Amino acid sequence: MTGGRWPGIIARVAGLESLDVVGSDGRIHPHTRLSCGTEQQLYLSVRCGLVREYCSHAEPMPVMVDDALVNFDPVRSAAAARVLAELCDICQVLVFTCHPHTAEHFRQTGLVTREYALEALVGADGGSA
Repeated sequence: MTGGRWPGIIARVAGLESLDVVGSDGRIHPHTRLSCGTEQQLYLSVRCGLVREYCSHAEPMPVMVDDALVNFDPVRSAAAARVLAELCDICQVLVFTCHPHTAEHFRQTGLVTREYALEALVGADGGSA
C-alpha cells in the first residue's frame, strides 16, 4: 500500500499502541512518526493481515469497509483498493463509499462483482425505487 516506503511492521507485545514501522532504508520508526494517511494505511494493513489469519482458521465472515481510503493519495488509494479487493479470495468484501474516484479504484482491480449506486435504490421522492 505504501509503494515500498514502509515495507515492514513490528508489533510489540503491548498491542497496537506499540506498532513500529520499518522504512525502506531498514530503520525502525514509531508509528506516531507517520502522516495521518500513512498511519491509516498501517492499520488497514494490520486489519487485512488479521482477516487473512482469522479466515485460515475459522469460517470466513464478510468484511465491511466504509470510506477507509479517504485520507490516501490516489496512488496509495489504488494500491489499498487492490489489497482489499484481493481479500475476496477468502471472504466476501463489502465496500461503501461516496467518492467516485474510490469506486473507480475498486473497479480497476477487475474484482468487483456487484456495484450499487444509492441513486438507483432511492427514488426522487426519497422512497424505495
